[in-house]
Formats: sequence, C-alpha cells, structure tokens
Amino acid sequence: MAKEVQKIDVFWGYGAQAINVGAELVILPVILYYLSSADVGLWFVFISLGGFAKLLEFGFLPTLARNTAYIYSGADRLIKENVPPASRTKEINIELLAELVVSSRNIC
Repeated sequence: MAKEVQKIDVFWGYGAQAINVGAELVILPVILYYLSSADVGLWFVFISLGGFAKLLEFGFLPTLARNTAYIYSGADRLIKENVPPASRTKEINIELLAELVVSSRNIC
C-alpha cells in the first residue's frame, strides 16, 4: 500500500524546511530595529545555541518519527535499511513501541 507523492506534498515539505532553517533570518531585521544592542547580543547567543542544537541533533528527530510511524503501521521489528515488513494483523506492537521510547530517552 504505497502512497503516491504529489507535487503539492513536495512543495509543503520544502516550504516547511525553508521556514525551519530561515526563521531566524526573517525575524532578524525586526530584532535589529526594535531591540537595544545588549538585547541583540543576547538574541544572537540564543540563535547560535539553537543552531548548535540543530547541528548536534544529527537527524535523530526524523528517524524517531519515521520509526514511530512504522510501528503504528504494524511493523513487528525495525531494520537498518528499507521499510520493515508489517504484521498480518496490522496491530501496534506495544513492546516495540516501548523499546523505542526507552531507547530515545537514553539517547537524549
């Protein structure tokens, strides 16, 4: 049961990624106009810390979301590559979901 990707899906995906990456650049002129130099310095520290956090994340959040979706669609096990096979009953494997939650807590 494969879903066909439409052009609008790709558009929304790129749009969300652009907003995620460029939100600081959009708000920067407003910050420079309304805030004092000390507040702008503090804002740049927070922007730098946010960028550093995105750098350290190394794609963990998309991987976690993808594996959660696999489990909710009926996967019996998670594999390194490709899509894991779904169970015949398409029921959620609660044990596998619990293992995923525990693993993600240990990583974070």
